[in-house]
Amino acid sequence: EDGRWREDFRGSDEFLYYAHIDGALSGDAAGLCVGHYENGKVVFDLLLELRAPKGGELRLAGFVERIAELRDARNFSIVHCSNDGWEGYSTRQAVEAKGMSGEVFSVDKQRESYDCWLDLHNRGLLVYYSYEPYFSNCADLQDMGKKIDHKPKGAKDVVDSACAVAHKLWQKYGNRRSFSGEIL
Repeated sequence: EDGRWREDFRGSDEFLYYAHIDGALSGDAAGLCVGHYENGKVVFDLLLELRAPKGGELRLAGFVERIAELRDARNFSIVHCSNDGWEGYSTRQAVEAKGMSGEVFSVDKQRESYDCWLDLHNRGLLVYYSYEPYFSNCADLQDMGKKIDHKPKGAKDVVDSACAVAHKLWQKYGNRRSFSGEIL
C-alpha cells in the first residue's frame, strides 16, 4: 500500500522467474506480471497495475528498476523479461543492461498468448491470488476474431502481462502440448 514490497514477499531458489511489462506513459494503465513454473502449473507471483498520476507520466525505466530490485533484494531469479512493443526496444536494452534476457513481445498482434492463458486457466493450470485489477481486466475482455481486446473504456494491461508470462513459461517448461492439446 505504501509503495514498498511486503517483508515476506520473496522468491525461492527453486525457481527461475519470468516477467512481462505492458507499458504505458500517461492516461492508460501499465501492467506487470512475474511468474514461475511449478509442478506442471504456471504460478503468478506478482500481478500489478500502475497508473500515472493525474497530469503525470509513468517512468518506464522504473519498471526495470523494480524488476531488478526483486531479483537482487528479494531472491527472485528473474532470468527473462519481455515487454510489449510500445517503447519496447529501449526497455529491452535496459533489461539486458541489468543482466537479464530481454525480448520485445506483444500479445496484441496475435491470439496465441491469450489462447494459451485461457486454456491453462480452464484446465486449472494457473495459480494466482485475488487481485481486483486482474479480475476487472478479465471482465473487460472481448473476442475480436483475430485478437483479444478490451471493451470501450476498459483495460487489459494486467492480463496482457499475465498472458505473456503464462505463454513464455508454458513454451519453456510446460508439458510440451500446445493450447489446443497437440504435442509440440
